[in-house]
Amino acid sequence: MIMPYSFTYFKPEVKEWFISNVPISYRVLDVGPGIGTYSDILRSSGYKLDAIEIFEPYIEKYNLK
Repeated sequence: MIMPYSFTYFKPEVKEWFISNVPISYRVLDVGPGIGTYSDILRSSGYKLDAIEIFEPYIEKYNLK
């Protein structure tokens, strides 16, 4: 099984939307993070994130906690 990667489309737009609309003091929940692409993008801008992956094969294979 291969960990999914998302397309690079719209990543800068998502980051800019968050910066413009979500206060940095808010915590963000990334549901179904896969490899954590969006978490990485937002953390680099100072956001605090939690993530939850429900697809059990990913949890086990990639030792996600």
